[in-house]
Amino acid sequence: MLVELPLEVELLVEELVLLEVLLEVEALVDTLPLDDVLVEVPPPKLDEEEVVETLPLEVEVEPPLVEVEPPLVLVELPPVLVEPPLVEVELPPPPVDVLVDAVKMALPLEPPKKPPLKKPPPKPLPKPPLPPITVTPPPPPVLPASGGSGGSGMGIAEPG
Repeated sequence: MLVELPLEVELLVEELVLLEVLLEVEALVDTLPLDDVLVEVPPPKLDEEEVVETLPLEVEVEPPLVEVEPPLVLVELPPVLVEPPLVEVELPPPPVDVLVDAVKMALPLEPPKKPPLKKPPPKPLPKPPLPPITVTPPPPPVLPASGGSGGSGMGIAEPG
């Protein structure tokens, strides 16, 4: 006949069973030889009432989060020359006061000073007249005398 015990009593009974098992294990450990001999201890026998059906456990485990830094990749891009399009912009004329200020800045503030009046330089004296030029003909050139020792003697008769 089975009697249902209060929860406190059940816990005490479980605790006693565990203590009894622990004492048996300690007694076995004390009797073990110090050699490297393997002793198999049978599991404790439980009553059918103490056996609880266990369902297979299905546990979902999420993979751990791993932070990975991608490797740095240096890429050298070719230079790109871009010429912006020329845009013509017509600016409105500046206000008159700006123009007046610009003219005042460009022109001197004082009127230019006139250089002192100079007396005109005196006229140069007229040059004296050149002396009269007299031309004398050069002496006539001296010509060599004819009939010398060289020559064939043309026109000259030889004696004898």
